[in-house]
Amino acid sequence: MRIEKALLDNWTFSEPGIEESFIARVPGSIHLDLLENKKIPDPFLSNNEEKLKWIENKDWTYSTTFELSSEELKKQKTNLIFEGLDTYADVYLNGELIFSSDNMFLEYSKNVTEHLQERNDLVVHFNSTIKIAEPLYDAHEIRLPAGNDRNEKRTSVFTRKAPYQFGWDWGPRLVGASIWKPVYLEFWDDISVEKPSITQKELQKNIAKLEIELPIHSIEKKEVEIQVFKNQELILSEEIELKKGLNQFNKEITIENPKLWWPNGYGEAYLYDFNFKVIDGGSIWNEELKIGLRTIELERKKDSIGESFQFVVNGESIYMKGANYIPQDAFPSRVSEKDYKKTIQLSKEANMNMLRVWGGGYYEMDEFYELCDENGILVWQDFMFSCSLYPGDENFLKNVEEEAQQQILRLKNHACLALWCGNNEMNELWHNWGYQTAFNYSAQDSIDTWHDYLKVFDDLLPKLVEQYDSNTDYLESSPVFGWGREESMTHGDSHYWGIWWGKQPFEMYEEKVPRFSSEFGFQSLPHLNTIFSFTDSSQLDLFSEDMKAHQKSSIGNQTILDYLPQYYPEPSNFKEMIYVSQLLQAYGMDLAFRAQRFAKPLCMGTLYWQLNDCWPGLSWSSIDYYKQKKATHYVAQQDFATFLVQSKIVDNRLISTIVSDSLQDVQAKLEILVMSLKGDTLKRFSEELNIPANQVLDFDLAMFHIRQIERHKSFIYSKLISDDKVLAEHIDFFGNPKNIKLPKAELDLKEISENRFEVSSSPSTFHYSVALSTSEFGNFEPNFFHLLPGMKMIIDFVPNEENKTIMARDIAIISLNGFK
Repeated sequence: MRIEKALLDNWTFSEPGIEESFIARVPGSIHLDLLENKKIPDPFLSNNEEKLKWIENKDWTYSTTFELSSEELKKQKTNLIFEGLDTYADVYLNGELIFSSDNMFLEYSKNVTEHLQERNDLVVHFNSTIKIAEPLYDAHEIRLPAGNDRNEKRTSVFTRKAPYQFGWDWGPRLVGASIWKPVYLEFWDDISVEKPSITQKELQKNIAKLEIELPIHSIEKKEVEIQVFKNQELILSEEIELKKGLNQFNKEITIENPKLWWPNGYGEAYLYDFNFKVIDGGSIWNEELKIGLRTIELERKKDSIGESFQFVVNGESIYMKGANYIPQDAFPSRVSEKDYKKTIQLSKEANMNMLRVWGGGYYEMDEFYELCDENGILVWQDFMFSCSLYPGDENFLKNVEEEAQQQILRLKNHACLALWCGNNEMNELWHNWGYQTAFNYSAQDSIDTWHDYLKVFDDLLPKLVEQYDSNTDYLESSPVFGWGREESMTHGDSHYWGIWWGKQPFEMYEEKVPRFSSEFGFQSLPHLNTIFSFTDSSQLDLFSEDMKAHQKSSIGNQTILDYLPQYYPEPSNFKEMIYVSQLLQAYGMDLAFRAQRFAKPLCMGTLYWQLNDCWPGLSWSSIDYYKQKKATHYVAQQDFATFLVQSKIVDNRLISTIVSDSLQDVQAKLEILVMSLKGDTLKRFSEELNIPANQVLDFDLAMFHIRQIERHKSFIYSKLISDDKVLAEHIDFFGNPKNIKLPKAELDLKEISENRFEVSSSPSTFHYSVALSTSEFGNFEPNFFHLLPGMKMIIDFVPNEENKTIMARDIAIISLNGFK
């Protein structure tokens, strides 16, 4: 029988050589502990990050004392388990070194039975990552690039630690030390059972064949009974004889007429609930495992264009809609279950069906994948390598092998897991970013460095995926080709950064449509209350010290200013700047989302950069650090819906396009109105349609004459209706927003009930992108919406904190009509 005893309380920390110690929180981090003990200012405030670099060069010691009962001391075996140590640590129990860690991504489990006593001292001595890794950098004969690491010596590539902690172009450099996951003792007598696994061997319409894998450790030879329940129904009962040591119980089971797991928007994300019992006399070991039955294949086929890149789920080609996900906090231990639920909820509400766990963070907590399972969000999982090159020596490879094996085995049972990807942008880095020249590589340097790359990403990782999770595909690197190469639009997935880094206009999104868009984006400012979380009103300028400290892109603020006058009128104050920067980001993303979806099946995926933030700052995110949706997130919610409609003028002809991601044919009515900004209906069209499943349809409405229409004072309103339900609607303009002649007018806001409001306009005024904001953290639903003349919109405010209520007087309201 296994019993766990958490060791999370009564921790202290100190600096070696200094007697004074302070209260520590476990799980936690050195930065947060120093902050809580008032030894440092908040790293997120002002430009404090720069003042705290000294922390990374210090060693730190964490310690606790715990007592054990006589019954606990009598247990036959006791393991000490650290689920996560960041990063270089020596662990001592009662004065004896138990083990040393050198990988943030590993779980450590050590038998400490012989070391325990009634009162126990547990000490974790953290060695500075920088002081450990710098000698490794110096000893390596070839200089290795690390695009994120802003130190002269790129120590990040020599340590298995979350790369983003060394700084990125959207996050701070906060290199610390931490017991970042739970610590506990595991007591057991006679037997101990590891986490069970279920491998899907075959899945047909009428039957599913699964293999149960149950590792059982036994102190001695003995008999036990194994029971397996599916949705509380006993499906297997078997007595087996265990040998001393490790036993592997494998059994094939079948499920008749299996119910499938589907991604969000395509059906139910159905999960089977399995319960495993190992009965040893009067003791029962019990664990649950939820699995979804589905097939997922990354299909890459040569064709007349190049090479396709699409995910086929349960035999259906599924268009992937989602974003790149980064860590939710600079300090992983601070991310709560509530944070995970909110982030996945916001993703699902935006009609996403895939998140890419990007390779510069960390392998996410179990709660993240469990929520993705439950909500039908597929996960593209990178291994934790990004924008750098790494050594290929034997010790490094062994470390990576253990890390990858642990993570593959931990995640393989999740229905959401769609792909293992070796790294982020490292193949592109090698071929396109010019490091061989910049670092003066000799021919032999290049051969050796590329050989080290191949050892990890073409040999080690694919072999481990095949060995431990053969049902999931492996991709060596994302993207397949860099955006500077012609093949990036015709072969595989693409990170298209011609907009932003290439300074190309947003309209290039309509020309540069790849086979699968796995990265692209544009920055915006976060909401004003998020800005006030790190600075004050004296710093409300893009180039103030605090704003620059929270803008980590080297070209960030200036690039926003360069693009803005191309599409929007100039803001007259900082609050307008926040608003219009979000409109600017959303405008570009809307063009990209639609161009990519309209290109189906040429393009079969849209994952923008980026979903979220790890601190309050200026970035490419669509939800800010406090889980507040920017304009882009509201656009994604519309553009990622099952049906999409758009009407645009092409060569003086009106072309209406409908996208259906539904797996069934649908009867619907298409309605199109051309209206003036004052509310007059200038043209009207209506037609009943049969919309085939999973198709894109174009309608050439040549008879719809628009030559006499004042285009800068008009817009096109398209709506798709089925059974009195609006499947999709969209407003299209004749040109970009800067040229729209919006009338000046006020909006009326009134309170209906608690956290519910009504916004209305006059009968003769169209309002462009009405946005509500408040000092309280939360989201308005909806927000950033166009308001047709004479229309009303009911708005709900969803606060981050329960029982938080706002009044109409607490709300600021703006639309583009108020600009000059």
